[in-house]
Amino acid sequence: MLLRSRSDEPQRTRRRGSRRRQDERAGARGDRAEDRGVPRADVTVVVCSNRRYRILQFELARAGQKTPGPKALSLTDLTNPVMDWAALAKGFGVPACTVGTDDELTVALQRSLAGPGPSLIEAVVD
Repeated sequence: MLLRSRSDEPQRTRRRGSRRRQDERAGARGDRAEDRGVPRADVTVVVCSNRRYRILQFELARAGQKTPGPKALSLTDLTNPVMDWAALAKGFGVPACTVGTDDELTVALQRSLAGPGPSLIEAVVD
């Protein structure tokens, strides 16, 4: 970027990086939001995962497809590969767990609500 001074001599100015690039550099250095004084919300997210597009299966049945073929079933099945919500959350630095029973859910909710910051619980349901 060139600016003209009062003496009409061109001067180069250094452009400052965008806020996004500054944030990316901060992340690369290992600076975390809580280290910079940014508050983390005390939020617990519960993902009810039936690991299939149940609504699409319902619509197939409504359209008269009582026994869908293997291709139709593969389009509504989310187990190949399984979406691991807990691993995804942990990748973002959010504590997470997967539960399969109501007792496990109770324990996970109590643990989540007792601690500060966000957390995620994946409740696998049928």
